[in-house]
Amino acid sequence: MPTNINEVTQEFIEKYCVENNQIEWLLETVNKTIVDKKGQTRSYPFISTRRDFCLKFFPKLIKGTGKKESFKDRLNKKYGKK
Repeated sequence: MPTNINEVTQEFIEKYCVENNQIEWLLETVNKTIVDKKGQTRSYPFISTRRDFCLKFFPKLIKGTGKKESFKDRLNKKYGKK
């Protein structure tokens, strides 16, 4: 298992998605397009695919995603109100 986002390679992403029946998600992600500042349509870059992969399957590899639970969230969770 990777310990940081830089260890997540194309091969790792493909293997993980195949083994975990997520190939459809992977195909949707890699086939995305973006529009750049000049208005040109471009392929979705690998670094964005890697970021999306980590956010979905390995969120702890992304720095800054460890959101601390708020007081409100903790009370609502504890006493059943959403």
